[in-house]
Amino acid sequence: MSRYFLISCALLSGCVVGPRYSQPATDVPAKFASKAEGTVSAEVEAEWWRLLHDSQLNGLIRDAEVRNLDLKVAEARLKEARALFRQARFDLYPTVTSEAGYTNTRESKARSISGRAASSELHDLALDASYELDFFGRVRRSIQAARATEEAVDAQRDALLIDLRSEVAINYLLVR
Repeated sequence: MSRYFLISCALLSGCVVGPRYSQPATDVPAKFASKAEGTVSAEVEAEWWRLLHDSQLNGLIRDAEVRNLDLKVAEARLKEARALFRQARFDLYPTVTSEAGYTNTRESKARSISGRAASSELHDLALDASYELDFFGRVRRSIQAARATEEAVDAQRDALLIDLRSEVAINYLLVR
């Protein structure tokens, strides 16, 4: 009896998904810390070129945002990551599926033994429900991973947008 208990414990210990993630502490110099209250807002920082009040530069940056294929790809990847995150969250809840069908068959008189046409109808209805108990944290970990992926893809898209805007502004200012 104790041998089976030890084997069961050994098998179940291999099912644990992993330790809880904790973000490592990093020393950040004060000059890189978040801005204090009363400073320039994040919206102004994101659209810094508007402080120049140059409508031509605004138009160039708007055109670059609309026509840049890399930005469109980044936005599509962000939509995909958000959809995968939503899909991962669905694993928290039971899955219920249903299916219905109807079949009507009719045999010809020539194939019938009695010489009469035979017909049959078949009605089919199926209902299925399943739920995974998250004892070992697989579902929670997959949701955390999907959320982290979404945030990373969002940050990549934002970085691309910043690069695009700054390149257009730099080149415009060099030409001017």
